Amino acid sequence: MQKSRRDFLQQWAGFAAAAAAPGWVHAAMLTPRQTAGPFYPPQLPLDNDNDLVHVTGLNTVAKGAITDLSGRLLDRNGNPLQGIRIEIWQCDANGRYRHPRDSGRQPVDPGFQGIGHTLTDGEGRESIHI
Repeated sequence: MQKSRRDFLQQWAGFAAAAAAPGWVHAAMLTPRQTAGPFYPPQLPLDNDNDLVHVTGLNTVAKGAITDLSGRLLDRNGNPLQGIRIEIWQCDANGRYRHPRDSGRQPVDPGFQGIGHTLTDGEGRESIHI
């Protein structure tokens, strides 16, 4: 028996409604467990912000493509988590981390902060400029 277009659309509308239910969507998108690290360098940069492409006191901007990273942090029930510190440690355009054990041969980009953080807002949103 062939279904009508109306039957097909109603079936998919029901699926879409179920997929939009907070418990179903968020349970399918839990963050996977990760190993510890990366580990912090012995001396953190002077900047204490979420903008990794501008270093206080320098007039240069980091080399490479600049990206704005944003998202939301939610609990298992889909509720936003406010005031959570999100940290990022990123290599520069030369593939170098600001860490003494980084063995790269390229120079470290002085205009790239390398480490930063942000706090989630009331809706669980965060953004980082890398």
